[in-house]
Amino acid sequence: MVEIDGKNVYAVVTETELTEIPRNWEAHRRYTDIQLVIHGDEMIGYAPLSLGIKDRGYDAEKDLIFFADVDGQFCHLTDGQYLILFPWDIHLPNHPAGQASKSKKIIIKVRMD
Repeated sequence: MVEIDGKNVYAVVTETELTEIPRNWEAHRRYTDIQLVIHGDEMIGYAPLSLGIKDRGYDAEKDLIFFADVDGQFCHLTDGQYLILFPWDIHLPNHPAGQASKSKKIIIKVRMD
């Protein structure tokens, strides 16, 4: 984690193996995500919060809510592209655009409350 403005704005660099393994859709209450693909070919799903059915309760420590069976859309991101995901968006990161591959990203977290 790299602090930019303490816990108000910080960045996390990730390198992830993108596979077709089923993942949970997620949302955050306190932070907006700016997901910037440095290198890779990734699909990120997104949908309005109103379309989600909670799969588990809210984890305040991780600022994380999981959802099941979301009928969302997918955005295709490649090198240098980013997607801004607000607390009112459900999202599914780390999904491959084709065959399994790797993605390196910077995720900037911006506190909204």
